[in-house]
Amino acid sequence: YLILKVCKIYCPSPSDIDDLFQDIVLNLWKGISSFKGHSSLSTWIYRVGLNTAISQSKKLQKNKLVFPEKTPENVEYNKQDEKDNLNSHKN
Repeated sequence: YLILKVCKIYCPSPSDIDDLFQDIVLNLWKGISSFKGHSSLSTWIYRVGLNTAISQSKKLQKNKLVFPEKTPENVEYNKQDEKDNLNSHKN
C-alpha cells in the first residue's frame, strides 16, 4: 500500500504508475542488504520509493521535448526562411 501511494502521488497516468511501482520494487530488492535497521522497515521502504519516484520524475522532465505551437504564421514564416536559404545557396 505504501509503495502504491507514492506511485499515485508522482505519476500522471496509470501506465506510469505500473512502471514506477516496478522500479521501486526492483530498487528495494537491490538495496535490502543496505537496510541497517536504524529506522522501521516501512520508513526505509517509503524513502526508497520516494527517492525512486523523484529520480524518475527528474528524468522525465529532462527528456521532455517541447515543440512550438504550429500556427499559420509560423508555418508561412518557416516556408519563407526555407526559400531564402535555398536562394542564398544558389548564389
